[in-house]
Amino acid sequence: MKKKLNLSDNWVFKIDNNIEGYDKFKEWMKCEVPGTVHTDLFNLGLIKDPFFENNELKLQWISNCDWLYKTSFDLPDEFESDSPVIIVFEGLDTIAEVWLNKEHIGNFNNMFRRYELDITSKIIDKNNELEIKFTSPIKYAKSLEEKHGKLYVEVNTERVYIRKAQYSFGWDWGPSFPTMGIYKPIYLLQKDKASIKNLKFNTVEISKSKAIVEVDVEVEGTVNSDCILEISLSLKGQLIKKKTVKDVYNKNKIRMEIDKPALWWPCCQGDQPLYILSAVLKNKNEKIIDLDKRKVGIRTIELILEENGENTFKIYVNKKEIFIRGVNWIPTDSFLPRVPEERYKKLFLLAKKANCNMIRIWGGGVYERDILYELCDELGLMVWQDFMFTCGSYPEYDEFLENVKIEIIQNVERLQHHPSLALWCGNNECEWLWYQNKDKDISKLPGYKIYQQLIQNLLKEVFLSQGKAYKSP
Repeated sequence: MKKKLNLSDNWVFKIDNNIEGYDKFKEWMKCEVPGTVHTDLFNLGLIKDPFFENNELKLQWISNCDWLYKTSFDLPDEFESDSPVIIVFEGLDTIAEVWLNKEHIGNFNNMFRRYELDITSKIIDKNNELEIKFTSPIKYAKSLEEKHGKLYVEVNTERVYIRKAQYSFGWDWGPSFPTMGIYKPIYLLQKDKASIKNLKFNTVEISKSKAIVEVDVEVEGTVNSDCILEISLSLKGQLIKKKTVKDVYNKNKIRMEIDKPALWWPCCQGDQPLYILSAVLKNKNEKIIDLDKRKVGIRTIELILEENGENTFKIYVNKKEIFIRGVNWIPTDSFLPRVPEERYKKLFLLAKKANCNMIRIWGGGVYERDILYELCDELGLMVWQDFMFTCGSYPEYDEFLENVKIEIIQNVERLQHHPSLALWCGNNECEWLWYQNKDKDISKLPGYKIYQQLIQNLLKEVFLSQGKAYKSP
């Protein structure tokens, strides 16, 4: 089984000593993780409320400086000496260098990615020191713009060169606070020789009396004849279906028939029953090696773009046409870590009370926290999910595209199983603004390759991934 140690405690931060002036910020100060530089400074009383009067203008210096964060920790006793130790960064905002015990272990440049590093050879039993340097996102983005050229972009043009929430550079609804910091958890992880890496769920077909569903289980590490995979679906505490796979591969595809399925429906069309999907990896002695669970819904969603030879835009859920009543979702705070789950719950309950049935996640924000999608599953709010590109042209050089590719795969695989997830959209207004203001030929838009080629191909790869198919005996 996986072992985990959260590294959210005992963090301190300060401004980089190489920054001239700002001497009162060059001593180590306590901070919160997850958090941001701005909120840490505000919590310590070192800056005034960023949202009050014109404080936005007075605090621009923060984003133009580099900042250091560090903590110390011991290796847990329960970690095994003969197994690799992994450090996981769920979200670093954004341009970061990391040192462990004074040894450089990595550079990171994408706020939307999860990073894993094997630190087995660098970690010690006691008093490990972890230090992270955050480079000014403004300086970083401007340096890339100078290197590759200015693109057609609304608001601050340099923002498109950094894989960071675009709203943080300022928008029509919010201030310019390009944040920095550890905005998601950091933890140590120790895995078994084989572990479940990814668990996907898809409704293939439904009828009045049954549904055919497909489960994809990706196992990383060493799989052999000693491994057994048990897949089960339960509803309201009752086991509905169970399959045992004795020939386990790194990629496994299991298809199951569900009699009289309880279908998931959008708000105001029916109920939102959520099945518990469980994948358990065992050895033949019945010892559990790893397990993973998801809440899933049985439903089909279709987008119809042409009807009777004419363009249209219709959404069918479980073969029924649904009239969409939607709203647009932007981040609820310029400083993401300080948003409590209660605020998500309050806002989405209000959306349901207003008879909404779709939430559009705007492409200038972030791929949201799990709680948002879980609430949408429970409340029957379908999700229109933008990828994080908005109002401008985007670069297409190889390093940028490779970074985006990993970002897309990670986030699609993380969110794929949610029954509320109805639609993936390539960008927000990038092609429209180009068409309106620059050229009627949108294929000339820098970034066109991302939306029309890269994203489409990756979505097909994730949703149609091939695994060794399990055949019912």
